[in-house]
Amino acid sequence: MFENWLTFVKLTYKMIDVMLITECKERGRKKRMKKTLAGLLAAAMLVTGCGSSETSYDPKNFIDYIQSSQDVTTFNYLTTYQAVDSRVNANVVSGLTENNKYGEIVGDLAESWETDENSHVWTFHLRDGIKWYNRDGSEYGDVTADDFVYSAEYILDPANQSMQISMLRELVAGAEEYYQAMVAWDEDGRDEASKPSFENVGIKAVDEKTIQYTTTGAGKPYFLSATMYSCFYPAPRAYVEDLTNQGLVFGNTMDTILYNGCYLLDSFQLDTEKVFKKNPGYWDAENVTFDTVTVIAVKDRESTLDLFERGELSYADLAGTQINAEYDEGNPYLMHTDPSATAYVMFLNNECANANTAAAIQNENFRKALFYGFDRKSYTEITEPIDPESIYTYGYTAPNVLATTDGTDYTQLGDLAQWQTDQYNVELAKEYMATARTELEAQGVTFPIELPWYSSAGNETAGQTAAILKSTLEENLGSDNVTVTLSEYSVSFRTDVAYDNLQAMAGAGWAPDYLDPINILGTFRSNGQMNNAEDITAGQYSHFNDPTFDQMIAEADAIVDDLDARYLAFANAEAYLLEHAYFIPLYAAGSFWRVSSINEYSRPYSKSGISGFRYKGYEAYDHAITTEEQEAFKEAWHQKRVELGLVAE
Repeated sequence: MFENWLTFVKLTYKMIDVMLITECKERGRKKRMKKTLAGLLAAAMLVTGCGSSETSYDPKNFIDYIQSSQDVTTFNYLTTYQAVDSRVNANVVSGLTENNKYGEIVGDLAESWETDENSHVWTFHLRDGIKWYNRDGSEYGDVTADDFVYSAEYILDPANQSMQISMLRELVAGAEEYYQAMVAWDEDGRDEASKPSFENVGIKAVDEKTIQYTTTGAGKPYFLSATMYSCFYPAPRAYVEDLTNQGLVFGNTMDTILYNGCYLLDSFQLDTEKVFKKNPGYWDAENVTFDTVTVIAVKDRESTLDLFERGELSYADLAGTQINAEYDEGNPYLMHTDPSATAYVMFLNNECANANTAAAIQNENFRKALFYGFDRKSYTEITEPIDPESIYTYGYTAPNVLATTDGTDYTQLGDLAQWQTDQYNVELAKEYMATARTELEAQGVTFPIELPWYSSAGNETAGQTAAILKSTLEENLGSDNVTVTLSEYSVSFRTDVAYDNLQAMAGAGWAPDYLDPINILGTFRSNGQMNNAEDITAGQYSHFNDPTFDQMIAEADAIVDDLDARYLAFANAEAYLLEHAYFIPLYAAGSFWRVSSINEYSRPYSKSGISGFRYKGYEAYDHAITTEEQEAFKEAWHQKRVELGLVAE
């Protein structure tokens, strides 16, 4: 009897391979016969009892993983927008709303809400009995409407250096004016007697259980989706101020926050392990499946399959080299997850610390040479070797995220539609490089241009993609024109690399905070969260200043009474970025070849905000789920979404 079921299945597939190679020369016929025989063999083994030795999983204690150097950097959910932090903070702190597994927006701390006919004023009513807890589970006090007012005050205070300021300034009436007054007050020495008043900001505690938001402009019909982001999460005024009086910093450690969410953080060792413990006081604890969630750090994704097969992880996403092998062997547990709403792009840093490199990237023809000379198929095949084109994106916004009133996908609108094909063209790239070299050498720029690229230390997949990037660009554009230098960072890209602008290029993407183009494209404005020309030391990926693009975004955002016209204007602005090669499109994140012990369609389904990071509502099993079972789960999930009117048939 084999100790590990999956190991036995794999060995059996290899024996089948040997038999088939001599009998079936055609690849398609071989694969069909292999899968048929493998399926029959697996079924026979289950009937005869061999499946009793299958690895078991604990459905009450989930084991997740992160890759080393991708751990949480702060527990202050009011200042950070990094996904590495949200993965933790979304599980220990709750806001007004959340997504369920079908993608509906449902109440979390809010029991109900209403808005006026213009979506200008939104009023939320808190549930009875919701509490704040210390990390040890002892009760601190009630969650009140003032907690939501105070969190906004905290974010809009420049002394707290929050990265979430822009969202409140854009969405909440009076927030921009208050923030500017706070900046001036901060610069003048912060005399309490002259501190700006918050009363004109559109966030009011009507009573202890009622919070009201007044939006900017004529209204924000998408505002409800914004409340799932952490800048709308509460924070208790007295607690934070008491920490400050003690000389402590809110969110600096897991003991300097309060908990009102699904879990309490039981233990934490940076880049090693963290353990979440179910919060019995959470209002919806009965729908929190797990008693504990353990998150371990792994050196690379390649190791996770073995860990899963030993029952030491609850699921595993396969690395590129493993995907081909498992797919060809017909692994009966292999499933393909759907892409997320995040489009990864390659940012080009025009303020690279290497002045020669910075000058080159500032040149549009040089950027176009990179744009057309980069073979993303080879690059993407490391992540998705079976069907790389299935996860291609062609702009800054991923497909299947936004649609007009007639169902037309946003990416198919206006000038953006013409860019929805692969732009790889080596001959055109060489023409742009020749022009760029003439222009740049006349400015005193020397060739070859060094292009520093950084990947996470020990991450084998990242190392492979970096090698592909280097070989592709140097071969297509000529090593006499560009040389890609590969380096690694050990802690975080932002702190180790971006703050000092060491990178020339970096792959990253924006996960939408709420469902409107302004939240996605707004990050590329001259003062955006991903591109920022106003502060080049703030850790952004690029630093272009383009007033034309800023104006296009402002004009698009001013259209509030016609969604289709609004989306069209934003699509044309996005096409402008592509026309000027400010970034290189890559792929949609979140699509994995996975083996799992949970129903993957029971996870919270979210295209914006951070509730998708929650370990809530999962349907967990004590065994690995087969491909066929996952497909049945998906079909039932899809049909329910159709019934709810969330998606077309």
